[in-house]
Amino acid sequence: MIQVYFGAPDLEFVWVGDNAIDPLQQARRLQTLVGAGIRTRDEARAERGRRRIRGAVILPQPATPQRGL
Repeated sequence: MIQVYFGAPDLEFVWVGDNAIDPLQQARRLQTLVGAGIRTRDEARAERGRRRIRGAVILPQPATPQRGL
């Protein structure tokens, strides 16, 4: 619609807003997902733009509660 209305096929609408991610919230969310076995460490690292590490593709085993502790 913008391209037609303005008669300029090279125009593109880009939303500019505050979509900055709080690093602490992101870290907590990823820690929860990895700890629950929903994501691998590599997937969490990829989301943060980090490179792969050896052994990070294995899903960690969630901690099981122990009775009597």
